[in-house]
Amino acid sequence: MRRIAQIFDYFKLAYGLNQKNKTLYVPQMILVGIKTLIYMLMVFMTYRLVTHFSLSEMYLTAGNTFNYIFYTMRGFLGLVIVLAIAEWLFSAGLYNMYRKALEKQALTQDVFMEGIRKYALPFLAVNILMLIFWLIIAIPYLIIGVITLFIGFALIPILISILTVMWKVSIVIDGKGIFEGLSRSIDFAKKNFIPLGALMIVQNAFLAARTGGSSNPGLNMNFNNTSNFNRGEIGNMPQYFSGRPWIGNEVEKVMDFISRIMIVLIPVVGIATFVGGFVSMIIEIFFKLSFFVMYAENRSVDEPAYDEQEQVVFQREVL
Repeated sequence: MRRIAQIFDYFKLAYGLNQKNKTLYVPQMILVGIKTLIYMLMVFMTYRLVTHFSLSEMYLTAGNTFNYIFYTMRGFLGLVIVLAIAEWLFSAGLYNMYRKALEKQALTQDVFMEGIRKYALPFLAVNILMLIFWLIIAIPYLIIGVITLFIGFALIPILISILTVMWKVSIVIDGKGIFEGLSRSIDFAKKNFIPLGALMIVQNAFLAARTGGSSNPGLNMNFNNTSNFNRGEIGNMPQYFSGRPWIGNEVEKVMDFISRIMIVLIPVVGIATFVGGFVSMIIEIFFKLSFFVMYAENRSVDEPAYDEQEQVVFQREVL
C-alpha cells in the first residue's frame, strides 16, 4: 500500500515540473492544431463526396462515382499518414523536452529538434516492433480471450502496456538502444509492477473521463413515408433510366439533409477536436512527466543517464 501511495509523490514532482516548464505546451498546441485541421479536412472531403453526385445519378454514372470515391479514400489515407508522421516526430521531440525538464534545463526549440534528430528513428523502430508483435500474437490473443471468457481481451493489453510503458522513457533517459531499452522497461515493470500499474490506471481513468463516459447516440431518423419505395417501382427500376430518377424524391431530400449536416459538422468537428485535444494535452503532459519522474526515482543510482556532451546529466539527487 505504501508503494501505491508513492505515486502521489510522483504527481507532486510532476506538477512542479509542469508549472516551471510551460514551453512543453507549445509543440502540443501545434500538434492539436494539425489534428484539428486534418479532421476538418476529412469532414469536408466527406461532404464533397456526398454532394458530388446526387443519388438519382449514381446508378447511371457508377464508374465516375466509384472513381471519385477512390480518390476520396486516397485523400483520407494521405491525411491519416500525415497525422501519423506528425505524432511520431512530435513524440520524439517532446520526450527530449520531458528529459530536459527533469534535468532542470532550459527548454528551447533546439531541444525539441534535438529530440527529433536523436529519437525519431528509435521511436519509429519501437512502433514497428510493437505492430509486428501484435500481428504475431493476434491469433493466440483471440484464442486466450475466448477461453478466458473475454477476460484475456482486457488483461493482455494491460499487461503488455505495463511492461512496455517505460520503453521510450528508458531510451531517452538511459541513452540506450532499442532492445536494451525494452529490457530495462521490462525489468523496471517487474520491480515496480504495483505502483506502475496504479499510475497507468489513474492515467486511463482521466483519459476516459475526458470523453464524459457516455456513448454517442448518433442520429435517430424515422422515415414514415415510403410510398415511392414499393416493390413495383424497385422491381421496374430500369424503366426509370430515361429522364427521371428511380429512387424517389424522399431520398433526394435525405441527401440534401445529409449535405446540410456535413456543412454544420465541419466547424463542430473542428471545435470538438480542438477542445478535446487541449484537455488531452494537459493530461498527457502531466502523466508523461509523472512516468519520467517515477523512472528516474526508481532506476539504479549507479546507472546515471548519459549524454554525449555533458556526460552524467541526471541522478536521483536532482529531484
